[in-house]
Amino acid sequence: MLRIRIHGPFDDVTGYAETVRQIAMSLFDIGIEVSMEVFNWGTTRIDLSRDQLKKAEIIKQKNNKYDVILNISIPIFFNIVQNKPCLGITMLEVDGIPEKWSYICNKLDSIIVPSEFNRNTFCNSGVLLEKLKVVPLGVDSQFFVDDGACLFPCLNNYDFIFLSIGEWIPRKGFDFLIKAFLQEFTSADNVCLVIKSHSNGKDYDPCGLAIKFEIKKLIKQVKRKKGVKYQPPTITVIPYTLPAQNMPALYRQAHCFVLATRGEGWNMPAFEALASRVPVITTKWSAHLDHLDETNSYLIELEGLEQVPSYGLSTDEIYRGFKWAKPSMEHLQYLLRYVYENYEEAKGKAEAGANYVKNELSWNKCAQKIENICLNSKNVNKN
Repeated sequence: MLRIRIHGPFDDVTGYAETVRQIAMSLFDIGIEVSMEVFNWGTTRIDLSRDQLKKAEIIKQKNNKYDVILNISIPIFFNIVQNKPCLGITMLEVDGIPEKWSYICNKLDSIIVPSEFNRNTFCNSGVLLEKLKVVPLGVDSQFFVDDGACLFPCLNNYDFIFLSIGEWIPRKGFDFLIKAFLQEFTSADNVCLVIKSHSNGKDYDPCGLAIKFEIKKLIKQVKRKKGVKYQPPTITVIPYTLPAQNMPALYRQAHCFVLATRGEGWNMPAFEALASRVPVITTKWSAHLDHLDETNSYLIELEGLEQVPSYGLSTDEIYRGFKWAKPSMEHLQYLLRYVYENYEEAKGKAEAGANYVKNELSWNKCAQKIENICLNSKNVNKN
């Protein structure tokens, strides 16, 4: 039996931790002996279901016997062990990777990335092409279903609900989205933008005071442009973490998922929305374009790529010198209005997207591909 030791975050709310949890449990489900070497990012933790907790308890038991170490994180946190095959699963959301990342990646036997976008950005930044393997991540389509109880009954008062999910960081493009939403709609449209967002650091605030303050500033700016008679549409913030088992109910309440992102390493919420048969609007750039196109989603055109500014965040060093997308505000407004007024068409695209996700993007397929790469590692028989 193949024994895999996974090194990465597990208990927090980051996208990497969700990837670790899903890959670890899927490998476990297909019969791989999985153990964990856990380190977590930030301070915000997520609640798991009873079934997930049972599997996690087994996976996280200390086991020093393993054949392959599988790092799932950014390369600077990779654990490289002598005389053992070492692989990495990683990604980045801009048009290249730092030189230090390339150096570390080339020391491993294989680097698994979830998209052709990152195969290109990693290769163009110096990672050897023969080390790069593309393995799409997955979605649990049985978990994300399109019927069931409402999570927030108060949202039923609106004719149309746009939902956006992501950490409250500049890359997620919430500033683009909020401005476009405020400029396109008024209270007369009876629409609501629900933003499920939080900070994953020491400034985590389940009341979302900082997020709400930023939104109020944006509303005031639009008022000055449109005049005192302008009555803004409703923006609702969910600034606290939700148990994983509650997320399907949140998607079900939305008429459309929208993320005006500047760049994604995968864009998990977009695929989860499609699995829930919710129409998707997102940016026409980066990793998700391996699977999202005009047949199953609405893609925001770009004004171009722009240099990533310095925000005083931990990602500044990683992104320095690289570019990300600048979505078109005008086209985003157009798509918001278009989906609002052509919902039946949008539901048809979401249905196509749900079928694609179910058939092509399962965690079981992801785990099987990872298993094969581990077995085929050139050093797998060292010990």
